[in-house]
Amino acid sequence: MLEFILQFIVEKIGKKCEVIVDKHGNILVTKGEVNDNFPCVVCHIDEVRKYCNKKVYCDDEYFYAKNIDNNQYASIGADDKNGIYICLQMLLTKDN
Repeated sequence: MLEFILQFIVEKIGKKCEVIVDKHGNILVTKGEVNDNFPCVVCHIDEVRKYCNKKVYCDDEYFYAKNIDNNQYASIGADDKNGIYICLQMLLTKDN
């Protein structure tokens, strides 16, 4: 996920941002001029559940995933993916 985020920022936003990645994989992105009203939007990029090979399904109302190996329900990691989407969209659409 880290690589995807960094590639997205480089390709879609380019030099409008300053990007710092620390030794733990935390990403700090700043865009625009710092002033009295500088927004801070935060998300996490980790999944707390054990990784497994999974397939994501969608019915009329819900997304869900199943482990490919044992057909058990699995986490789709939607909480962090939604936060990442919001942060990237803010970087695309806001001046700072």
